Amino acid sequence: MVWSLYDAEKEPFSWFIINNFFNEEEFSLIDQLKERQRADVKPAGIKDITGNKATDNKVRRSGVSFIDPGNGTEWLYRKATDMVNHVNNLNYCFDLFTLNPLQYSIYKSDDAGFYDWHTDGGLQSNRYKIIRKLSFSILMTDDFEGGKFQIKTNTVKGNNVETV
Repeated sequence: MVWSLYDAEKEPFSWFIINNFFNEEEFSLIDQLKERQRADVKPAGIKDITGNKATDNKVRRSGVSFIDPGNGTEWLYRKATDMVNHVNNLNYCFDLFTLNPLQYSIYKSDDAGFYDWHTDGGLQSNRYKIIRKLSFSILMTDDFEGGKFQIKTNTVKGNNVETV
């Protein structure tokens, strides 16, 4: 007989908020980084079932660029890596071995920017052919109106939508 380690009475940790993640000096570096990234922002695309990239304004309306490691971003990657490892070690114990290049997204109110329900994990096709096991979002501004960052969790007790 095998005894389950899962406690049906206890909800698993599905998401976390880490407040005050950046200090003032880092915010200054982020402002410089945002200015550089804005020059590279292109309309975000999604992949259809065949893996072809297409723009579907019913699913996502935003601009996106990627922040590759290097060119002064090492500190950001180190900070993100430390945070991911900390949260993973405390809660999930996934076998993690890489951090995909960070994605910089812009959602503009004058374009009614949004990203509809989607899954960040599982066997997704991405440019690195790596299975995403753990995702995180860093809000780089608090100067916005409207819009909600929501997470849909599926547990043994049912589905739940939580607004972060």
